[in-house]
Amino acid sequence: LKDIAVNAKINMLDFGSGEKNGTNGESAAAQETGNGADSKAKNSQQPGLPTLPLKVRGALEIGRVKKNGYELKDVEASFDYSGTKILIPRCRFSILDAMVMGSGTVYQSGSSLQVDTKASIDGLKVQNLGTISKEIEGRLYGNAKARVSLSFRPGEGNIADTLQGSCDFL
Repeated sequence: LKDIAVNAKINMLDFGSGEKNGTNGESAAAQETGNGADSKAKNSQQPGLPTLPLKVRGALEIGRVKKNGYELKDVEASFDYSGTKILIPRCRFSILDAMVMGSGTVYQSGSSLQVDTKASIDGLKVQNLGTISKEIEGRLYGNAKARVSLSFRPGEGNIADTLQGSCDFL
């Protein structure tokens, strides 16, 4: 066994506020995705990608992903996983009424994960950025296109503290 193909279609992932639901104390997200029994074991592991002696290739379709008040819609991604690296040659989703299309890599960097991404953003309604930053709410209007190149380290506290990159508005 050297290669595995995975294709999954998920209606919604909600990483919510961690509220408890149900009789066994599982979060609503864990109940919906069926991962409740393993959630404590997974959360106690050190960040990192396991080394597998095989390749996993596949595609994901996720209707909605919710996390910290943000919502990604119509997520589609293809991926290739081998060793300790995940290549994402194609990813597409909608956020704040804008379409984002790009690619990325997730890999082990020292004791943590590193994520590198490049994307184009089309149809961004600038006034929707006010939902992210109250400082600009009601001050900017119009449509924009952009190219983004970002790197960050998930699992090291606030992602914004590890975020590096650039955004060029076109």
